[in-house]
Amino acid sequence: MPPSTAASRDGSGKIHVSLCNLDPNRPATVACELRGAKPQRIAGRVLTAAEMTAHNTFEAPNRVQPVDFTGCQLTDAGFTATLPAKSVAVLELE
Repeated sequence: MPPSTAASRDGSGKIHVSLCNLDPNRPATVACELRGAKPQRIAGRVLTAAEMTAHNTFEAPNRVQPVDFTGCQLTDAGFTATLPAKSVAVLELE
């Protein structure tokens, strides 16, 4: 199953890309071509957990939380990203 993707550009020109890997068992690699943009920086955050049923509770409010995402890099055409299984990543390109 390919990752779900959404993208937007804000008023300052930054591009925001959301990527969802719905596969609970395997990572997914995405190659994205950006037409009309040549970003110089990419950064992101990812939300995932070791177990499919992981969740936050009052007793453990930080069990699942976003962390810096290092699985992305700029390319000549855009960027590539390797998403962990069962994850959501949000990237910012400028």
